Amino acid sequence: DGAPVAFVQDRNHDGSIEASDGDSVYLYVGMRRGGKAYYAFDVTYPENPRLMWTIDKDGDFKELGYTFSNPRVGLVNSPDGPRPVVMFAGGYDLNKDQRGVLGSDDSEGNAIYVVDAKTGELVWKARRGSSGSGKVFEHPRLTDSIPSTLATGDTNGDGMTDRIYVGDTGGNVWRADMEGPDTSRWKLTL
Repeated sequence: DGAPVAFVQDRNHDGSIEASDGDSVYLYVGMRRGGKAYYAFDVTYPENPRLMWTIDKDGDFKELGYTFSNPRVGLVNSPDGPRPVVMFAGGYDLNKDQRGVLGSDDSEGNAIYVVDAKTGELVWKARRGSSGSGKVFEHPRLTDSIPSTLATGDTNGDGMTDRIYVGDTGGNVWRADMEGPDTSRWKLTL
């Protein structure tokens, strides 16, 4: 039910997508209030699209709520060079639909995810907590769900996404800094 977002890789910049040139086009879409999942499709051959991967509320994505956040695509720095990624917020917690619970903590949706565009593998996430390591950053005040679409940016003009801004359902604004290839140095700030 969400709006699809495309990642287009035209390797020779000729304006035409040809798989024989190494070009590709991928589509990413969430379910909004219809569920807690994201889907990736390879539509390089529009007459023969194929499902690449699915992310649902399990494993590395156990914080996932209803997938209202429209995905963002971009490149991040990695030890192997530019890495295509999909970025999205944790989603919506139906807790916010209840009267009288305004200001209470949510049990899902309070996360930000960066995943590999081709495989769906977790690259980095921020979630509620007080420790974290490697590809997981934890912040104790990340208590409210985030159904919003992320605002992403390249602050130093190198072609890599290195900053994310997003608001949560508690009225907080968050900034993720993702400079360099070492995800253990990426952080989230209120």
